[in-house]
Amino acid sequence: RELKPEVIFSPLAEASALSVNAYSNEKWKTAVAKYDAAIGPIEQRASEKLRAQLAGTVLPALQDAVSARRGPTSAQPSQILGDCRRFAGLANRPNIRAQLGPELDKLLQALSTYMSKLREQFDERDKSESGGRNAPTVVTTVVWATSLMSKVENIRTACKDLLSGLPKSADLDSSAAELVSDIGRFQNDRLTEWSEEVMDQLNDRSKPVALQTSGRLMDLSHSDGLLQVHYSERLVQLLREVRQIAALGFRVPSKLEKAVDTAHKFYRHGVVLKQVAHFYNTISTQIVPSQKPMLLEDAIAFEKVVKDQKVKSGGGSITWDDPQQLEGYIERLQGATETLTAKNRRLRKAHSELADMTIKLMNTDLVRQRDKWREGLGALRKHIELVEAEGFHKTKAWRTHWDYQLYKALEVQYRLGLERCHESLPSIEVKLVFKQRRLQFDPPFEDVRASYYREIKKFVQIPSLFKGVGDSDIFRSMIDRSGSGLTTVYAKANHLFQRLLKVQDDLVEWVVLGTTNLDEYIEEHVHEVSDFEANFRILRTRGRECDKLPDHVKLDCLEVNFSEVKNSIEDHLRGFNVALTNALRKTASTSLSNLEEFVNT
Repeated sequence: RELKPEVIFSPLAEASALSVNAYSNEKWKTAVAKYDAAIGPIEQRASEKLRAQLAGTVLPALQDAVSARRGPTSAQPSQILGDCRRFAGLANRPNIRAQLGPELDKLLQALSTYMSKLREQFDERDKSESGGRNAPTVVTTVVWATSLMSKVENIRTACKDLLSGLPKSADLDSSAAELVSDIGRFQNDRLTEWSEEVMDQLNDRSKPVALQTSGRLMDLSHSDGLLQVHYSERLVQLLREVRQIAALGFRVPSKLEKAVDTAHKFYRHGVVLKQVAHFYNTISTQIVPSQKPMLLEDAIAFEKVVKDQKVKSGGGSITWDDPQQLEGYIERLQGATETLTAKNRRLRKAHSELADMTIKLMNTDLVRQRDKWREGLGALRKHIELVEAEGFHKTKAWRTHWDYQLYKALEVQYRLGLERCHESLPSIEVKLVFKQRRLQFDPPFEDVRASYYREIKKFVQIPSLFKGVGDSDIFRSMIDRSGSGLTTVYAKANHLFQRLLKVQDDLVEWVVLGTTNLDEYIEEHVHEVSDFEANFRILRTRGRECDKLPDHVKLDCLEVNFSEVKNSIEDHLRGFNVALTNALRKTASTSLSNLEEFVNT
């Protein structure tokens, strides 16, 4: 309650600060003494808070900031010093200052260490750059020196606001003042060196930085054929350097300013011409090699515009100091560049689309999806014809290029097809039938073999009939280069037909009854009751096994149908059953007659 502002400032309110005489002076001093006595408890609390902040936050943060322990998120020394200066008024109160003595000594020691590190950084940079010209990095150097000077000035300000009166504060201020002076000298030396070097280059017309406004805009190099613009990158860099150095408050020599003003006047044109020169020098790498004949006329027209630097109204060349002719020349250059770029972009897009279509064909089964191959090839041809319809001619090299890419795609599917065509050929239906008392194929075995080899021949001959998009004959050699694959084809064909014959052999025993005179067989082999029982038992077993026979069997591309032969087998079994029954009746009748005759006799 006693620390309210109206209580603390009441002694001062009783004295008139504007009344100056012997009586009022004593009265004012008495009022100030009362005020100091009233604010004493507040200063005590404030000193405790400041001591805690200095010892617990500011000093550790400052020590970390100037040491190797400083991380990317740590506060900068300048930030810490700025925070310290906020309570400089409090720290300079006599009572508070007496309480902060140890902490202020430590702060002075930390700043002295920081000052030593800044001196080391400066001496190292000064030593590395002294004695040599470093114009390309002059802006970086000046900015670094300005930043370093700002750090030193922060130390001087903090020393003045917080540490004045301490035993070693004067030494720190003196060291800081000396470093500021050295940094200023360092900046001036670097700027002087840079200015002298640039002025020497400007005075030497052989140097690219010396822009000759009356000279040619561009020239073709005789050594490498590259187009060179007489507006150097060094001149562009010089523009940036002068602008940045002037922004930092340093003076630039008048001649240098004049040269920069001239260079800046033509900067826009120089940039455009450099873009055109870069396009001219790299266009050969941007055009697809097989499409170069298609762009030849446009490339020649573009080169003609590049070389035609003559003034239309006279015989001289267009120069930098002729704005009207320069603008017209740049418009013609940009028009030719845009035309060539647009056409090249269109051709590259078409080239990419053809690549996608060819890749799709490479993943299309040549055996089962020949129609898709025909459609894909037709789409490729139509795509090229559309490009030709847009005015692009001399497409032979482009077509030949895509024939070679189609060769690769076709070869992939052709080799895969040779390995598995026996599985992928169109299905061939074969029936197993029992005719003329023998088991045979329908159509006959030789006709099946002939049909199979006709399909094989169609596939094998695909490369010889393939024309690509350029009616090239390169595809014919694919057959000769696929000897091992063809050998595999015929080996698998022989194996397939051996499997087909085995299927026939496996069913021969089922049709034996159809090749035998059943009555004679029974009369010769079946006599006793046990014989009849055994045959009837076997007949029932074979009937159940016949029901389990499949209706068809698939052998790769061959579909073997068993329906008719199964019907024949069932007929044979029924016939044998009838013959056995008849034989049994006949035997029983004969036995009965013999028995009656014996009884009667």
